[in-house]
Amino acid sequence: SLLQRNGAYFEEGLPLLDRIAVRVIEEEQSRFAAFATGTADVFVASPAYAGQVQQRSQEWTTYLSRQAGRGVVLALNTSRPPFDNAMVRKAALKALDPWAYVREVWHGLGFVSLGVPVQEAQWLLPEEELRQYLDDPAEAKRLLDSLGVFRPLRFGMTVGDFGPEFLTLAQRVEQDLKAAGFDLYTTQVNPTQYAETVWRQGDYQISLGVLPPTSTPNSYLFPILHTRGRWNLVDHQDQELDRLIEAQAVEADPQARRELLMEIQRRLLEQAYLLVPVTSSDMWVAWPHVKGLYPNTALSEYFYWAKVWLER
Repeated sequence: SLLQRNGAYFEEGLPLLDRIAVRVIEEEQSRFAAFATGTADVFVASPAYAGQVQQRSQEWTTYLSRQAGRGVVLALNTSRPPFDNAMVRKAALKALDPWAYVREVWHGLGFVSLGVPVQEAQWLLPEEELRQYLDDPAEAKRLLDSLGVFRPLRFGMTVGDFGPEFLTLAQRVEQDLKAAGFDLYTTQVNPTQYAETVWRQGDYQISLGVLPPTSTPNSYLFPILHTRGRWNLVDHQDQELDRLIEAQAVEADPQARRELLMEIQRRLLEQAYLLVPVTSSDMWVAWPHVKGLYPNTALSEYFYWAKVWLER
C-alpha cells in the first residue's frame, strides 16, 4: 500500500516524507532479503534474525521499541491443584529467571512484565520491584518446604507450539521449576488446541503460550483478568482485583490512573496469578539514510512516521 503526504495537515512541515510504501511480504526470510539488498529501507526483525542484524550492526541503525500487550504469558490456574494454593503459585514464580529467558532465548528482544499495555514505560513496574517476586530459587524451595506436604508436587504444563523460541522457553521454565522442587510434565499443543484448551475451556494447571494482542489497558484487563471477563484466564474470584480494574477504567486523571495500573500489576504478582516472562519488543532496523525514526508503538501509536526523512 502507498501512503501519500497530506499537504493540508495542520502542523506545518509535517509529515516530512512525500510518501511511504508498505510492502507485505509474508515470509520473514524474504522480508530480510528485501531489506538486506536495499529494496526496503526499514525492517522489523524477529528474535530469529536478531543475530544476523547484530553481525551487521555497523552497516545498519537499530532501535528497540518496547510494547506491552504482546508476548509470552505464563498462567497459573487458581482453580486447579496445586495452584489453588497461593503459596505454591508464589514458589513457582520465585523459581523463574525471566531475565535470563529474554537474554538467552529471545536474543534480548523483550522485557519482563505483567503484560498490561500502557502509554509509556513509566506505567510499568520497574525491574527492581519485579525481582522481589521472581528469580529466587532458594526462596522457592523454602516456600515449598513450609507447606509440609508430600514433595515433589507434580503437575502438567500445557505449552502452545507457537514456534521454536516458545518451545525452548518452555524447556527453560521446566528446568527452573524442577530445580526448585516441582515435578512436572509438559504437553505440547498446536495453536488451535491451545486456544481451545487454555483460553476457552480453562483446562490446564499451568500454561505457557502466546498472549493475545491487545493495545489498551481495558482490552487486556477486562477480558483476561476480570472475574466476569470473557476468559478470566487464571479462573480467580478476586474482588479486589476487579475493583482496581473497574476503577482505572473510569479514572480521568492520568497520574491517578497510572497508580491504579501499578497497583493492579502488584496485585497480580502478590497473588502470583501470571507472568509475561517475555513481553515483545520490536527490533527496527534501518539503513543509515533513514533519519528521525524513533518508533513508539505503545497503544498502537504511529505518528512517529510523520517525523521520518531520508538523507541521501
